This record gives sequence, C-alpha cells and structure tokens, in this order.
Amino acid sequence: MEITSLAKQYFSDCLSLNLVFDDSSAGTAVDGDAGQTDRSSMDRSSAVPSSSNRDEVSRLPLPPINAWNKGCDKGSQLPALYHPPNISTSMRQEEDLIHLKNVPPIRYGDAQLIAISEAKTDTINDQRYFEGGGRLAPAKPSRELVLDVEDLVIPWNDLVLKERIGAGSFGTVHRADWNGSDVAVKILMEQDFHAERYNEFLQEVAIMKRLRHPNIVLFMGAVTEPPNLSIVTEYLSRGSLYRLLHKPDAREVLDERRRLCMAYDVAKGMNYLHKRKPPVVHRDLKSPNLLVDKKYTVKVCDFGLSRLKANTFLSSKSAAGTPEWMAPEVLRDEPSNEKSDIYSFGVILWELATLQQPWSNLNPPQVVAAVGFKGMRLEIPRDLNHPVTTIIEACWVNEPWKRPSFSTIMDMLRPLI
Repeated sequence: MEITSLAKQYFSDCLSLNLVFDDSSAGTAVDGDAGQTDRSSMDRSSAVPSSSNRDEVSRLPLPPINAWNKGCDKGSQLPALYHPPNISTSMRQEEDLIHLKNVPPIRYGDAQLIAISEAKTDTINDQRYFEGGGRLAPAKPSRELVLDVEDLVIPWNDLVLKERIGAGSFGTVHRADWNGSDVAVKILMEQDFHAERYNEFLQEVAIMKRLRHPNIVLFMGAVTEPPNLSIVTEYLSRGSLYRLLHKPDAREVLDERRRLCMAYDVAKGMNYLHKRKPPVVHRDLKSPNLLVDKKYTVKVCDFGLSRLKANTFLSSKSAAGTPEWMAPEVLRDEPSNEKSDIYSFGVILWELATLQQPWSNLNPPQVVAAVGFKGMRLEIPRDLNHPVTTIIEACWVNEPWKRPSFSTIMDMLRPLI
C-alpha cells in the first residue's frame, strides 16, 4: 500500500507541474524518495505538446489506475497530454482507446499501471491496422509474412536429373540433385499439356504447398514453365510402399510390428489431411502413392487427384485412380467424400497384413465389376490378427458413413504397436 501511495503522489506531482518526460524518465522505477525526479532541473516549457513535438506524445509516462480516473474527473490537462490536439480528447469514450489484452501490465516498481494505446493518434496512420480483439493487428498480411507462389518456383536448369525411380500415366519420377541436395522430381508427360492436365498440375501444387506433417511428403517447389512442368519434393530412399511390400524378401525385412507401424504412419498422415479446413480428400490413396524413408517411416504423396472438400460430396467424374484400391461408390462413378479414402486404407492394411497384391487375379475392368457392382471384397486370411481384421472390415463397409474416421483407426492401431 505504501508503494501505491508513492505512485499516486508521483503522478499527482506530474499533473501539478504539467510535465512531459522522455523515454529515459518514463522507464524510471518509483522507489521512495530516491525514485523521484528532480523537478528543479525540468524545463516546464517542454510539457506543452506543440505541432513540432506531437510525435513525442506517445512516449509519456503511464498513470496508475486510480490516478487516471481521478485526473479525468478533475478536468485536468491529462487528456491533452495523452492525445494530440487534432483528435478527440474525450477519455470517457471507449472507442478512443484500444486496451491491449493479454499483455503483462507495465510496472513502475511495484505500482501496477495500465498499458494504453491510442487508436487515433498521428503515430498510427497505417490503414493496414485495425481494432480487433482489443489489440492492434495487421488487417492485411504484409508481403514479408506471406509465402507467395513465386517463392516456390524452381528453375528447370537448377535441377540435375539422375536415375528414374518411378513412372505412371502422369509421366515419370526422377531422383535429382538440387543445389547439392537429393530431391524427387515428378515430370508431367509432354503430351499431357492440355488445359485439364495443366489445371490438375496447378491443383496439386496448390494443395501440397500448404501441407506440413511428418507423414506427408515435403513439397520443395515446382517448375511451372512448359515443357518441363514438374513437382519437386523430398527424396525418400526406400521408394514406394508397394515396391517394398512385394519384394521376395519382404517378410524377412518387414516384421509384423514394423508393418503395423507403417499402417499407423499412413493413418496419421491421412488424419492430418482430413482434419484440414476444408478437409483434403486424397482420392487416389494406394501403396504406390506411399513413400518410405531410410528409417521405414511412411509418407503420403501424389496429390494429383486430391480435392479440397468445400461441400459434402465430391464429384467422381474426373477421378482416374487405380481400381484395385478404389471405393465401390467411386467405381460406380457416384459422388464421394473423405470416406472413400478410408476404404482405400483398408486395402493398404490388407496389403501390409498379407504381403499380397490386391486383386492380382483380375484385370481392372473385372475389379470395377466385382467391387463396384457385385459387392465383393478381398479375402481376409482366417489366421490374421483379429483386431486387424476388424479394422479392415470396418473400412470396407458398403455405406461410406458407417466407415470409421482415421482418428478412430489410429486409436484401434495404437495398442497393437
């Protein structure tokens, strides 16, 4: 209480002398008589805010709570000192102030003061700022804070292509050197430079550049000038999960626990995608689109057919995924949502459990007929771990809304690892 009385006295003395202090005095702590400023050395003419020193007004000492109200009630000159003459000085109007919430109060010694910011002074005239949430914030992000698409453009000449590590209907994937680092370069086929394929390319870039997760392949940039349209990502040394699972020695290299950990990695990556706002629906989830690093961590990649789920359902008209992993509603060319990814995950989990290729005895049209129209499912071995069988069957339910979410699948897999 003694400190508070000293603070009040300090402020009262300021008012009686009509003093304005610079930054050095404003930061001085009040500590008994030793903390008081020598008034005889002050130039009282400096206390009047003129047109030449209005910019210094914002550096005034901040008053204690009680003294602030007391000074206003007495009609003191305090409002004039804390506001330049060219703005409203009515301190009773709350709109003239922005109270900085969640900011630790400034203290002079142990005397607690309120931090107050003037919203309408000449010192803050940038239209980029607005009054929101009780604090000054940029209404429009500055260029320095925004990751522009141009920042992600990689000149084709900066890439030194090495061996081919994959291929598909889209084109080829090569390992490459980029400024001394190994990267993977997905190159679109030259004959696919029509409008639809180019828009798909831009869609993949737009989605990948906003994704950051340990189980999502890291997007490095893109070559955006034809005829070398390419997407550049991190390089994962063990290649695709499909290739790893179907090697002759797969069962010796990948024990059951490791394969369950791989399934958990896929679920984590997909859960991240589905939890985005709006959710990202992959629509072509399959083992060839899952990459494995040297530590056997699995990461989701290839977002060429992915879509942001703005509405409840997504049109399947443009989907051209691999039928062995596709949900029955997608094979029937019906509207789909993120639950189609859940079905695809069930096929991947079946692959991890059995180390077999899905529907190896059928060609693609036969798979469409069997799964999409006859309700057939892959055969699950009877000796398979029962909890794993339960997850697979739940993913393959015909009604999409009955299939579990990836967060639920993670909860089911976690005890098995």
